[in-house]
Amino acid sequence: MSTGFFDLFREKVRAKIDPTSPNPRINKTKYHSRRLEMSTALKVVGEEAILKESNLVRSGPSFQPKWIMTRNKDLFWFIGSAGFGYAFLLLYSVAHVSLAILIPIWAIVFDETHNFATISRTYFDKEELKRRGRLLWWSIAAFIVAGPAIIAAGLGDVLEIVTSLWAYYHLVKQHYGFMSMYKKKNNDVQPIDNWMDRWFFYIACWYPFMTLPFHEQDSRELVFSPFFSDANNLPAYMNKIVSVYQTGFFIILLLVTAIYLIRQIVKLKEGLPINIPKLTLFAAVLSLHYITLRYQEVAGALNHSLGLNVQMAPLGAIGVVAVLTIYHNVQYHGIVWYYNHKRYRVPDAKKKYGFAGIVNTRVQYYIAFALLYAFMFDVVPRFVLPNFLGRQSPGWNNTDFTNQMVAYMFAWPGLLHYLLDGKIWKLRRDPEVSRTLNLNAA
Repeated sequence: MSTGFFDLFREKVRAKIDPTSPNPRINKTKYHSRRLEMSTALKVVGEEAILKESNLVRSGPSFQPKWIMTRNKDLFWFIGSAGFGYAFLLLYSVAHVSLAILIPIWAIVFDETHNFATISRTYFDKEELKRRGRLLWWSIAAFIVAGPAIIAAGLGDVLEIVTSLWAYYHLVKQHYGFMSMYKKKNNDVQPIDNWMDRWFFYIACWYPFMTLPFHEQDSRELVFSPFFSDANNLPAYMNKIVSVYQTGFFIILLLVTAIYLIRQIVKLKEGLPINIPKLTLFAAVLSLHYITLRYQEVAGALNHSLGLNVQMAPLGAIGVVAVLTIYHNVQYHGIVWYYNHKRYRVPDAKKKYGFAGIVNTRVQYYIAFALLYAFMFDVVPRFVLPNFLGRQSPGWNNTDFTNQMVAYMFAWPGLLHYLLDGKIWKLRRDPEVSRTLNLNAA
């Protein structure tokens, strides 16, 4: 029985491999032919893959940048709007237009209207009021109570410093938000790039601001006058601290910048896509910030090297704020109108969203209400109240309680904007924002 089994097994094996077998299950000639065909096909596919990879490395990554709106609209509203800051600088430095004229125009036309942009999509929106009612109403109450209490306690100067720091933080955070949108839109989400983008951008933005008191007189007095009798003649130990601080910060900036540039070069060599919108945004933001925060040094260099007659008087704290913020203002108007256009131009918008469904569906309505808001919260405290109260121009540096309170009327709508703006544009926590802005298209 055992012999019969092995005989049958040998016959079956011979039938499989012997081409002369009467009923071969697999013909040996066909077997080798199919192996040859498969080998040739694999060789061709491999050669094509190698050739494709070679061409990819030589020609660079095939990558079409994705924009938030469109390329031209983004370049105007979100990136090229830095040009409004440069226009302000040119009017001041070359045309010698007084800050007494430029500041009110900026504050009324650009800054206060951009505060209204936040109001248009929060307090005017029935759904937002239901969703964030506690935040919206308690924030108004807090600012109305806290400001007068701080000023009454004689801490108006401290309030000014806090307001200035918060204002710059808010500017940087908004630009960072646009960077995040471009990263999300272009699927630029590698952990190493997220880490590098965050640290490079924050350090590069904060360095010129946090060292401004050592380059600009108004800022120097604002920082050091509350603690030293002469802001220009600091004690030896403080001068040493300042020197170590500046040098250390500058070295950190150089190291982070070098690492960031190396990363971009590595990505190019590896054929990885470069996020052009993000890097263009970086260039616009950082160049305006460095030129503005080192204005006197830049103006002096231009006068010396090119023989120009550039205004050498410092911009002062309010001038610096205006130049940097006007870019932020135009940028913000652009993104809010785009958001409002997408969210509120729907059937039954008035019924669903309330007053927001009216104001945010027609540009003429939006502009009209923005200017009305600016009149109430800027024109009135700037020009009407001081005359009515028989007071001099309002300002933080005036110790008179009434003058400081009038100055706070300028400040609190901006502070409200800073607070709310930090809550309503959370891309990760609020998927509705990403959907409305079409950031998930990548």
